[in-house]
Amino acid sequence: MEAHGLNFDTANRHWSAEREAVNFFARHDGIELEFIATRDALLAVGKHTASLNAESALLTFDNYEDVFLEAAARVWQSAGDSKPVYFINDSDVAFNV
Repeated sequence: MEAHGLNFDTANRHWSAEREAVNFFARHDGIELEFIATRDALLAVGKHTASLNAESALLTFDNYEDVFLEAAARVWQSAGDSKPVYFINDSDVAFNV
């Protein structure tokens, strides 16, 4: 899926138990970028309580994929395409919830 010049590979997303986050990837001008949807962002969008695991996190990401991709594009653009890893926090998805 493409959004704002980023080509997202949403099939290549995974749960990071260490970070309690969903990692997903995009490419821009041949460079791979990593996006990390934090626990707080997943909880805010999915309206979960404090409980979050791999299954519920990936389901939330899949159900609200458009919200996370738009947030990823905004975070990437605001950083000026300067880093290989970008974090998506609850404040990045708040107005889409």
